[in-house]
Amino acid sequence: MILGMIFDAAQYQIFIPLFCTTLVTSCVTNDETSCFQKYMEILPVNRKQIVSEKYVLAIILATIGLALFLGLSATEMLLAGTFEFKSLILTGVLSVVASLFLPALSIPLFLHWGVAKGRIIYMIFISALGIGI
Repeated sequence: MILGMIFDAAQYQIFIPLFCTTLVTSCVTNDETSCFQKYMEILPVNRKQIVSEKYVLAIILATIGLALFLGLSATEMLLAGTFEFKSLILTGVLSVVASLFLPALSIPLFLHWGVAKGRIIYMIFISALGIGI
């Protein structure tokens, strides 16, 4: 990020919310590797609440990423003398929407088929979207 500010790469910040929400994938992966499913059965919560927690975590992380994005982008714009509130908010909202797209697709796949198979299906789906199928 610091190198991006030095070399005037202004749009690197849009990936901050995306990087924050990828932590949800790490959380699901850790749940699977630690065999959390058998421990979940003895907890006073049901599966629906556990899945909802993953989505709430994604929203919280996207909000943290948005705050970081807005702070860094606003600072960079102010230092460059090109502050535009409308473009800052629009870019921030679009980056959060894009970052919430990842968990919205991946969480159901990971919980249904497991992390390894879910990643393969997710990559096939994203590749199909990318080539326009």
